[in-house]
Amino acid sequence: MDTTGAPHRRLSAPELRHYADDDSSELERPVLTVFNPSAPPWVIRSETGWVSADGEEVQMRGEVFIDRESAPTARPLHLQTRDLLVRPRQDYAETQQPVRAASGADWLTSEAGGQVWFGDSLLIKLAGRARALYFVDGGGGGSLPTVREETP
Repeated sequence: MDTTGAPHRRLSAPELRHYADDDSSELERPVLTVFNPSAPPWVIRSETGWVSADGEEVQMRGEVFIDRESAPTARPLHLQTRDLLVRPRQDYAETQQPVRAASGADWLTSEAGGQVWFGDSLLIKLAGRARALYFVDGGGGGSLPTVREETP
């Protein structure tokens, strides 16, 4: 819950194994939902997961999908990667694996992973070589495809 008592995060899984020796937990098919009062929630799914004893770190292991649905003030966003480290209390996630993000026909990829801050303001920082395709209004009623490639 957040400071006002509204839901802030929810972690669910059909199977959880708790280890008393280090107080950690392993999860099968975990789903982490991060709520935002001004936008649709972020839903993070993976094959397996691990939660530290203090809940400060959640490792989403295997194939990872991060989704946010559309809203009047937010476009839908869908990311795919592997092996994501999430720090839920900081609204932060990172991976060193390739990342693909898509929103409608627009997409971007990063070969060396990236970081996401998914709090009140979305910030995505990509590592390594990034490629993107996005469409901009050409002023003539149609969209023009634009490709931009940057190397750090």
